Amino acid sequence: MSTPTPNPFSDNPPPNPYAPPQTQGAQFMPPPGMTQFAPCPTCGNTFATKIGFTWWGGALGPALFTHVKCYRCGNAYNGKTGQSNATAITIYIVVTTIIGVAIAIGLIAMRVL
Repeated sequence: MSTPTPNPFSDNPPPNPYAPPQTQGAQFMPPPGMTQFAPCPTCGNTFATKIGFTWWGGALGPALFTHVKCYRCGNAYNGKTGQSNATAITIYIVVTTIIGVAIAIGLIAMRVL
């Protein structure tokens, strides 16, 4: 008599002998260097890393808005409020663009006189 072959389409596949051991009810442990912030709006995870540099704000913008990246899903959000930074980023870009244009116009005006 032979042993039955497992059904690959079964709802109960055999356990993977190479998978790390699974403990029931274990608390999620982030890697070293992760800190807790407000819950991520996408997945609810509280562990994230601070973003140090972005294309829209250089090094100053992310520091102003506590811009963090979720460890679990990779979503970037405000670490203090748990909300998106999209509105703050838009305002930051508009204001810095206006300041930059005003400085450029001032420098051009000084050169003409």
